[in-house]
Amino acid sequence: MSYLLDTNALSEPVRRRPSPAFMARLAAHTGRLATSVLCVGEMIYGARRRGNATIYEDYLREAVLGRLSVLPVDVETAVAYGDLRHRLERRGQPRTDMDLLIAATALRHALVLVTHNTRDFDGIPTLRVEDWTAP
Repeated sequence: MSYLLDTNALSEPVRRRPSPAFMARLAAHTGRLATSVLCVGEMIYGARRRGNATIYEDYLREAVLGRLSVLPVDVETAVAYGDLRHRLERRGQPRTDMDLLIAATALRHALVLVTHNTRDFDGIPTLRVEDWTAP
């Protein structure tokens, strides 16, 4: 089984006090981890907002871009996103576009989504979600 790291999971290792549970799971799954190009963009945005872009950009270059697969939003992902957005809105469960695109990426590549914000992805059909900070 392989995993897609959401933005908050992707940034966990550079937090002031990273979760030991998360770090153990991260090490255990080395070689089977990916992230979305959207999460990379969100990390750059967050770093620039906080004024510590150098720390995050160095981390992205060294730890992320060199060690994880960074998945694009391709045509198949866009189709999955459109279908997912339509189904959820019809059920009265709209989500943010970014969360839906990240979920569509995980679904398209048959990956488990790793996030601390599991509630953002509740109710998305067939999406498997794990929070590696939970005991």
